[in-house]
Amino acid sequence: METGIDVFDENGNKIGTSKVAAKRAVVDTALTRAFLPVPLLLAPPCIMPFLEKFKFVNQSKVRHIFVNAIVCTISFGLSLPVALALFPQISKVNFLQLLNDISKPFN
Repeated sequence: METGIDVFDENGNKIGTSKVAAKRAVVDTALTRAFLPVPLLLAPPCIMPFLEKFKFVNQSKVRHIFVNAIVCTISFGLSLPVALALFPQISKVNFLQLLNDISKPFN
């Protein structure tokens, strides 16, 4: 964040580097990482009570742990693409927000 990140125009031409854009990228990444564990923490406690009604799950502790691990893995596998898709790989920033921050002057 000390040097900023590259900023491009709508044609993909580099127009400079910006600390403001770097801060926004870090915030977007942090929000994605904050959302990622939410389904993993919520889904298994909601799903397991229904699965525990089956004899198959409760016959042994090992089987119960195994089913719980499968539920957690599926929850993570389904929530990961959603968390990563929350924010686009390339963000759009209003040019006026970056006008005073771009380190390379325009020609």
